[in-house]
Formats: sequence, structure tokens, C-alpha cells
Amino acid sequence: MKALMGILLAAAIFLGGYTLINQPNRVPDLILIDSGGQPTNLEDMRTGRENQMLVFMMRKCPISKYSVTIVTQLVARYRHKIAFTGLYFGSRADARKYRDAHKIPFPVYGIKGAPDPLAINELYEEIGDNKGTRKVIYGGTIVFIDQDRYVLFKLSKDEIRELPERLADLGF
Repeated sequence: MKALMGILLAAAIFLGGYTLINQPNRVPDLILIDSGGQPTNLEDMRTGRENQMLVFMMRKCPISKYSVTIVTQLVARYRHKIAFTGLYFGSRADARKYRDAHKIPFPVYGIKGAPDPLAINELYEEIGDNKGTRKVIYGGTIVFIDQDRYVLFKLSKDEIRELPERLADLGF
């Protein structure tokens, strides 16, 4: 009986650890400032759609421009199912200039000066790539999340070409 209890306890610990390790990353509920100067969060940005595509953008970054080009081609087809959201590594004014200059057909928010900088740090921890002793999010990175902000997939650098296939894998 003791041996059986030991086996059951070991199995429970293993499965609990396995579940903890294999849980999908969850994006923090970012609060950013919209174009009207009002605070808004990811749920508000999603406007009732089940999924949201976060596109990270950076000035003078060819990969950001490439991502925006690919995503822009998909907006008309999926805008009723997916909320497209740009997150620009800069101020709200810089984000607006970038959006206008590249004719981006979805909202773009500046993350510099966000009301909750700790949430921005959490974002880096959850979805950032390891670079030495810190985590980074590369310009052009695309993160697809569900209504509970769990990451369904993340594409960066050379993976960006896979976006149409990854959406198809999810039934889009």
C-alpha cells in the first residue's frame, strides 16, 4: 500500500510539473493610450473578436516593414474574425507617424510611456526571445493570442513567412 501511495504521489508531482512547464504563455493585459489620449487595454482593442494579432514594429526595421506588408494583405480577409493591433517601440506620436507613413490599416499603439511599465516588462518575459541575460522582442514579431490572452503562436524573423499557414492550421 505504501508503495502504491508513493507511485501515485510521484505521478502527481510529475504531471503537475509537466502541466506547469507546458502551459502556454499569457500576454499581460497591457494598458496603452489610444489615438484620442484615452487608456485602453487588449480586451478593448479586440472589440469582441475572439482572437488578436499583435504586430511589433520598430523604426527603420526591414523586418517590421515586411511583417506589416504580410499582415496588411490579410486584414481585409480576416478583420471580422481577428483584431489586428500594432505595437510600436516608441511614443504614441511616433506610432501614429509610422502608421501613416506605411499606410497601416489597423490601430498602432506606442508602448513607450505606457501607464503600466511593469506590464511591458511582463510582456518581454512572456514572449521575448533570450538574448544574453535579458529578453528581447524583435521588430516584426507577430504574436497571435486568444480571448484570454494565451499565445497561440509567435513568429519572428524568418518565421514570419509562415503566417498564412499558421492561420490555416488554426482553421482561419
